[in-house]
This record gives sequence, C-alpha cells and structure tokens, in this order.
Amino acid sequence: MLSEQLRPAKFVSRRNVVAGAFALLLLATLAVSWQWWRQIDSARESMNRVQRGYAVVAALERLQGDIIDVETGARGYVITGRNDFLEPYHAALHDLSGDSALLRSLMLADGSLADQLAALLPLVDDKLKISSRQIDIRRMQGFAAAAAAVSSGEGKQKMDQIRAQVEHMIQDEERLLNERRADQERAAQRVLWVVLALAALMMVVLTTLAYTLHRALRYYDLSSRRLRELANHDALTGLPNRRFFEHAFNAALDLAQRKKRLAALLFLDLDGFKAVNDTLGHDAGDKLLRMAGKRLRECLRASDFVARLGGDEFVVALPDLQDESEAKRVAQKIIDTLAQDYDLDGKTGHVTVSVGITIFPRDGDSSEQLLQHADDALYAAKTAGKNRFVMHEFVFAA
Repeated sequence: MLSEQLRPAKFVSRRNVVAGAFALLLLATLAVSWQWWRQIDSARESMNRVQRGYAVVAALERLQGDIIDVETGARGYVITGRNDFLEPYHAALHDLSGDSALLRSLMLADGSLADQLAALLPLVDDKLKISSRQIDIRRMQGFAAAAAAVSSGEGKQKMDQIRAQVEHMIQDEERLLNERRADQERAAQRVLWVVLALAALMMVVLTTLAYTLHRALRYYDLSSRRLRELANHDALTGLPNRRFFEHAFNAALDLAQRKKRLAALLFLDLDGFKAVNDTLGHDAGDKLLRMAGKRLRECLRASDFVARLGGDEFVVALPDLQDESEAKRVAQKIIDTLAQDYDLDGKTGHVTVSVGITIFPRDGDSSEQLLQHADDALYAAKTAGKNRFVMHEFVFAA
C-alpha cells in the first residue's frame, strides 16, 4: 500500500524534474540566443567601423594623389604652355570632388576625424586656387611670370601642409583601426566563451552557433585582408601603391645602412602611353598598364619590388646591391622588356620607357630625397630622347 501511495508521488516528482530541466534548457537556449545575437551585433558593428576606417584611409590616399595630379598637370602646363597637360589637371579636379564628397560622407558616419577634415579641406581649396592662378598667369602673362609665381614657394608650402595634415589624419585613423580591431576580436571571443560555457546543455545549438560564428569570423578575416590589400595596392595593376612602397623602401634603406650595402631606386615613366590611350582607347591603355606591371615583376629578383605611383609612372627598388652596375643592368633589362609589342585584344600597342636612377647612399639618405633625385634623372632621360636610363650623378655633370 505504501509503495502504491508513493508511486504517483515519484511519477509527479520525475515529471516535475523533466519539466524543470526542459524549462531550464529553454531558458538557457533563450539566454544563449539573446547573448549570441547581442555579441554578433557588437562584432558586426566593430567590423563596420573597421571597414569605414579602411575606406577613410583609402579615400585620404586618393585625395592626396588627386592633389598631386592637379599640381603635376598645372606644372606641366606652366613649363610647356601645351593644353594637353591640362587634361590630367581637369581629370584630377573631377576625381578630387568625388573623393572629397566621399570623405565627408564617411565622416558623417564616423565623426572621429571631422575636425581634422574641416582643417584639411580649406588647405585643399587654397592649393587648387594657387594652381589655377598659376595656369591663368601662364596663359595671360607667359612663362616668365608663371615661373616666378611657382618659384615663390607658396604652392609648395601649401602642399607640405596638406601632406602633413593627411599623414596626421591617416595615423589617427590607423590608431583607431587598431582599437576597433581589438574590440572586434574581443567581441568574437565573448561569443565563443558564451557558446562553450553552455555547450553541455545545448549541443545542437552549439553546433549551429559555432558554424555561424566560423563563417562570420572567416568573412571578417577575408574582408579585412581584402580591405588591407585595397589600401596598400593599386586597383588596376595589383602592384603596391605609393604608401606601401614608401614603408617597404624605408625598411630596405635601414637594412642597407646596417649592412653597409648599396641600394638603388629606379623611377620609370612610359614613353608613348598617351598615344596608345588616345588611339586604342582607355580599356586598351589599362590592359597595357597591367601587362607592363607583370613584365616589370618578371625583370626583378625576389628581393626587389615595384610599385605604381599613378598614371604611367612606376618605381622600382633594388635593395642589397654590390655595385651600381647591377642597377644599370636591371634598368636596361626593363627598357628592353617593356619595348616589346603588347597584344591588346587583337590590336598592337607599343611603348618605351625612360628611367631615372639614384643610388643609396651616394645620391641621398632618405626615400624622399632619392625619389626626388630619381625624378630629376628621369626628366633628363626624357629630355635626352627617351627610351634610356640616366644616373642622377650625371644629370648636372655638364
């Protein structure tokens, strides 16, 4: 009798335990789901902030490049008086307008650099006015008056201020990027901790969450890599851009200085590229630039590296040289290789290349100085008839 009286009580007790366990499991599932979505939302927001940061850096790089193109076009017109030098000037003005608008929209979404942007844009406007005024002086008063305006140094001073402001903004944005990447990683770790802590209660849910988390982290990693690549590489040729090149070349110079070795910098400009672009079209010109970039890589050692500065200008670094004759051999190899015909979808394109060469440490002890001297040597190569290389030490020998 006693056992029969107890049996319903045991049944009720077991049922209550099962119901309680089920209720706990349901609550745990809801808690995990809520916590998971909360952390995923946090991780997504962190990733969006990181993506915006990369976009800001890339836009600042492009804006600075646009200003350099404006200055180059204006300077070319002042020197030559030829209207075709104003084509890249006007194209750069158009690009500058778009990049400025993009930066403003990015700053609205993330106001961390809004004050600095407000300080930068007036400098840009002043620089554009200076370039426009120099063009007007050249057009109305001639070369001598325009050269005097350029020699005043007003434009260079304004450009130096712009470079300093852009570099400061990029440094601040990169610092914020590091903080945001750390936040994103911590958010991902919190998601993983929550899932693992309750794994014993909900294996099925854990499997689903772990798979989804893996995909989210993988997507973030791939997106971050792609954004880093876009920030450091030229979109058309896939070659490193100016910023990446400057970092790599400075490191190469430090190594050369420690090892007491030579290093060379080659500044390249394609001869006849504008004619290809005008006669065969921009698509053919873009394909030629990609093929030229590939040929340049094939001319170099594994330790050498090449970057595209913009337009049809490239720069090559040759670290760890025994003597400068190695740089001359590479330059001649590049000249011979790039002079071969280009198959542009059934049409034949032909360009040559002029090269200016500087040697570290003889011609300079900084990347900026070496690049400027290489530019001077390149100009000498162009003046001497193109399709050749000129060493900087011989530029002013005459």
